[in-house]
Amino acid sequence: MKKFLNILSIISGTFAFICFSTFLLVSIAQGGETLAVLIGITAVIAISLPLIFFRKLKMWMKLIFCVVTSVYMLTFFAFCFFLFSYPEPNVVEDSDIIIMVYGCRTYEHCPSKALAVRLDKAYELLIYYPDALCIVSGGQGANEPITEALSMKRYLMGKGIDGGRIYMEPDSHSTEENITKTKELIERENLEDYKIIGVSSDYHLRRIKILCDKAGVETELAPAHSRLSLELFQNIVREYMSYIKMGWNYVLQ
Repeated sequence: MKKFLNILSIISGTFAFICFSTFLLVSIAQGGETLAVLIGITAVIAISLPLIFFRKLKMWMKLIFCVVTSVYMLTFFAFCFFLFSYPEPNVVEDSDIIIMVYGCRTYEHCPSKALAVRLDKAYELLIYYPDALCIVSGGQGANEPITEALSMKRYLMGKGIDGGRIYMEPDSHSTEENITKTKELIERENLEDYKIIGVSSDYHLRRIKILCDKAGVETELAPAHSRLSLELFQNIVREYMSYIKMGWNYVLQ
């Protein structure tokens, strides 16, 4: 039993350390909120010290460390199943359609791999619905030379989509703002009667659905299926923390 506890503690502790180190590094690299960076630093220290001095810990300390890190690891894998089990969208039979693309990190003037996958999915839908309009939503991050919206519009135009079909929403800096500011844009342009098909990464859709319901926005959601990569792991780690933040904000309301 003691040997099993030690092995499980090392495995789950190492996994938690990797996840929170990833969260910390991504938060710093992308100019994230100070609170996110502090949470990352605190978690990395709190996990790394018991791992380093594991042999010197008392049995009750090892047990607490094992339970906490194992719960984190198990909930993380359950969370992944929850994210990637989002159903395929219903086929929308309508001529008045808006394809809304949720922004993501850009590098220099080009979309990141995750954003390019979203845009490729949006391109497929814009070809399938030749009369559909498109809204690209995303502001300019601290380490981005242009807005995500402009980067996305250029990408789609480079694939042959008429720029006149594409509206830009360049002021949002979160998923919630993507939704609320795009809703304002739709109202300004008198497009309220159009049906919305939101496009984002598969791991992102469930949180979008929750936030759309909260904002009173009716939408179908089309998943851009993610490719296995380090970037995907980084994004899932951030998504996990986003749900914790969303739950915490709900409690405080």
